[in-house]
Amino acid sequence: MGSCSRLIFAAFSLCLAVIATAEDPYLFFEWNVTYGPISPLGTEQQGILINGEFPGPEINCTSNNNIVVNVFNNLDEPFLLTWAGIQHRKNSWQDGTPGTMCPIPSGQNYTYKFQAKDQIGTYIYFPTTSLQRASGGMGMLKVHSRELIPVPFDKPTAEVAVLLGDWYNKEHKTLQRILDSGRSIGKPDGIQINGMSGRVGDPGEPLINMVPDKTYRLRVCNVGMRLSVNFRFQGHTMKLVEMEGSHTVQNTYESMDIHVGQCMSVLVTANQAPKDYYFVASSRFSKHTLTSVAAVRYSTGNGFASPDLPPPPPENNAAVPWSISQFRSFKWNLTASAARPNPQGSYHYGKINITRTIRLANSRHVVDRKLRYAINGVSHVDPETPLKLAEYYGMADRVFKYDLVKDEPPKDANVVVAPSVKNGTFRNFVEIIFENEENSVQTWHLDGYSFFAVGIEQGKWSPEKRSNYNLEDAVSRHTVQVYPNSWAAVMLTLDNAGMWNLRSDMRERAYLGQQLYFSIVSPEHSLRDEYNLPPTQVLCGIVMEVVLHLIEPHQRGEGEEGLGKLAGEEIVLQVEIAEGGEEVGREGAGEGVVAEAESLQIGHVGEGFGGELAGEDHSGEVELDDGGAVGGAVDAGPGAWGGAREVPQEDAAAHGGAEGEDGDAVGGDVRRGGGEEEHHGQDDVADAHWALIGPPIGELAIEIAVKKYVRRLNVGVDDVRGAGIVEVGDGGGELERDGGVAELIFRVAEELHDVWVADVEQDLELHQWSCCYKGRCRDLN
Repeated sequence: MGSCSRLIFAAFSLCLAVIATAEDPYLFFEWNVTYGPISPLGTEQQGILINGEFPGPEINCTSNNNIVVNVFNNLDEPFLLTWAGIQHRKNSWQDGTPGTMCPIPSGQNYTYKFQAKDQIGTYIYFPTTSLQRASGGMGMLKVHSRELIPVPFDKPTAEVAVLLGDWYNKEHKTLQRILDSGRSIGKPDGIQINGMSGRVGDPGEPLINMVPDKTYRLRVCNVGMRLSVNFRFQGHTMKLVEMEGSHTVQNTYESMDIHVGQCMSVLVTANQAPKDYYFVASSRFSKHTLTSVAAVRYSTGNGFASPDLPPPPPENNAAVPWSISQFRSFKWNLTASAARPNPQGSYHYGKINITRTIRLANSRHVVDRKLRYAINGVSHVDPETPLKLAEYYGMADRVFKYDLVKDEPPKDANVVVAPSVKNGTFRNFVEIIFENEENSVQTWHLDGYSFFAVGIEQGKWSPEKRSNYNLEDAVSRHTVQVYPNSWAAVMLTLDNAGMWNLRSDMRERAYLGQQLYFSIVSPEHSLRDEYNLPPTQVLCGIVMEVVLHLIEPHQRGEGEEGLGKLAGEEIVLQVEIAEGGEEVGREGAGEGVVAEAESLQIGHVGEGFGGELAGEDHSGEVELDDGGAVGGAVDAGPGAWGGAREVPQEDAAAHGGAEGEDGDAVGGDVRRGGGEEEHHGQDDVADAHWALIGPPIGELAIEIAVKKYVRRLNVGVDDVRGAGIVEVGDGGGELERDGGVAELIFRVAEELHDVWVADVEQDLELHQWSCCYKGRCRDLN
C-alpha cells in the first residue's frame, strides 16, 4: 500500500503542478491546538492555545515562500484557520473559511499548504469556526521582502509583533450560546496587548526593550471582536511604513487608529531620555473607553514611566472627522518596490474603466425573535457542505442559490436567511461601495484580494462622489472601515479565480450573517487560472454522502459486456468483467486479466462491511472462478469505507481468505484454518458495492481523495483513464484508445466536473498531461 500511495502522490503532485515552483523554499510547521488557561484581563479562563502559546506562534517567511502547516485539532470541536490577507492565488481551497473548506474534526489533523505569492507585509491568522477567535487560536504572519528587492527604509534593530484588541472574560462557547439564543454578546470587558492587560503603575512585562538611538519596527494588528482601537507611544512619535502588504508614504503620527482586522507597521526610534515609557491602547467610538498599557523599557534606563498618559484622539462629534482625516493621509508609496522589483506605482488603477458597481449595505434585524445581521437584505448562514465543494462537484443547486444579494440595497426591509454567494466576472474591474446607516463603525475584509481604498466620506454615496476618489495613490489593502452613517469605496480587478469570503471583521456580525462569498470562475476552466481540489482535502456534507452512496442500487451487467457492473447516480464508478481470457467490449476483460492484476478490492455495503483482497505480497490465495490467483490479505470493518482493520498476513493465510468483523463473511464464505482457499465467482463481484482492479506495481497510479480514504485508479502503460472509472487492465498491455474510451471519460467528466487524463511512456516518464473539465480538455504542457 505504501509504494502505491507514493506513486499516487507523485502523480497527482505533477498533475497539479504543485502550486509553487521548485526553486521557492518550503517552510514546515507542526501545530497542536489545545485548550489551556489564559488570563488576558487578569481573570483566568479557558483559551485556545497553539503549541501551548497565546498568542500563537509567529510565521516568519519571505515573499514566494511555500508554507506548510500541519494542524492537529485536539479540541472537542471542529477547528479551522484562515490566513487573513494572504491571497492564495488560484487556491481558495486553503483559505480556511467554512465556505471553502470542511473544518478539521476533533482528534484529527489537516495540512495547509499555501504560498505567499508576490506578497509582503503583516497579516494574521485566526479561527473561523464558531466564535473561537474570542478564545485565542490567533497569531501573526510576517512576509518579508526578498533580499534583492529594496525596502524603502533602513533595516530596524528589531521587530516586535503587537496583537491587540478588545477581549471578553467569557469563553467562546458561552458567547456562542448567547448569540444562538438571539441576544448580542454586548460590550467587551477590556483591551489586551499580546495576551496581557497592564495598568498604570503595573504594566507587566515590557512590550519592548530598546537601546538608545536605535529604531524598531512594530507590526501592530487589531485582533479584537468588536472595537476600533487607538494606539500611541508615550513621549515618542511613530512613522507609518507599511499597511496590509503595501509600503506607504512615511508620514509621522502621534497616535494611530486601527480597526478590527487591520494591520500596519510603524517605526519608533529610541530618542528620548532613557527610562520607562508606556505603550497605550484604548478603544474608539465606544460609550465607555477601555484602556490598557504595556511597558517600553530603555536598556540603560533607571526611571519609571510617568503616570500621565498621552491623550487619545477626540471623541463624540469630532471622532469621525478626525479618523477620516487620518485615513486620507495614508498614501501608497509609488516609488517603492513591494514583492516585485517594479515600483508599486507602475500599476495605474485609476485609469481602468469600471465594468460593474456593487453597492452593499449592512443592516440589523430580528428574525424569529433572534438577532441577525445582513447585507442587502440577505443574512448568510454556513451550510453543512462548503460552498466551494458544492460548486466544484456540480451540486451548487442543492446547497445555495447564486445572487440572492443584488448589486444595490433593496428598498424594503425584508431579510432572507440563507447561504449567500454572489457571482463575479473573471478579470472584471469592479467598484464596491460599502454603505453604513448604522451607528457603529464597520470593518470589511475580502479574502483572496487586495483592493484600492479610494474614498471614505460621511453621508450617502452617489455617482457624483467619484470626483472625490483618490485615483493616484490609494493604499492597496484587504480591509476598509466604514464610519457610522458613512460610505467607503474600493476598486479591484477580479483576477483570482475561486470562492472568496467578503465579511464583517466583527465576529458577532459575521457569525450572525454579515458576510457573503464571491464566486469567481475562469471561463477557460484551466489550471492556469485555478487549481483543482487538493488530493488531501477533507470532504463533508452532501459531497461525502454521495461518495458513501456511490452505487445505488446494485446493478448487475448482463450479456457480452460482462457479468459485473456497478453504477451510481451522482458519480459513475464501474467495473465490468467478461467471460473468457479475451477482451470483450470497450471496457471488458477476461478472467485471466483479473488473475494478472496486482490487486483486486471488493467491498459490500449492504451488510455494512468493507473487504479487500490484496496483492501477491500477501499469503493465502483467492481465486476468481476459473481465473488465476490474485492474492489474499483482508481489510474489514464497520461501514463501507471507514473503520477498517487489517488482518495480519499470517492470519490471512490461516483463514485462507476474507473475514468480516464478528465472523460475518465478506463477499463469500469464510473457511478457517489451513490456508484454505476462498472462492469469489463473478456473481460475487457483481453483488459487491465497489471493486477496484489494477495492473502490476510499476505503472502510474492516480488518487482521488474520499475524505481520509481513497478509491485507487491504476493506469496501465499507454492506457487512458478518467476519474471515477475503473477498468480491468490486461497486466500492462495496451488497450485500444477508441471512441468508446473517450466517451467514457467525458461521461464521467459531466458527473464529476473534473477528470485527469494521462499518457505514459514505456519508461514511465510523463509524456503529456491534460485536464478535462465538463468534457473539454486543455493541454497542461
